[in-house]
Amino acid sequence: MEHLKSKQKNQRLLNIQLRLQLRVQIYHGYQLVMEFQIY
Repeated sequence: MEHLKSKQKNQRLLNIQLRLQLRVQIYHGYQLVMEFQIY
């Protein structure tokens, strides 16, 4: 049971990391769009 629990915990950490990466990608993409609009 402990093994399964730690696996779920790792999965949750992975989900958090993926969400952070996605947010960073969206943020960078938004910055690029804003820079292009200035030019």
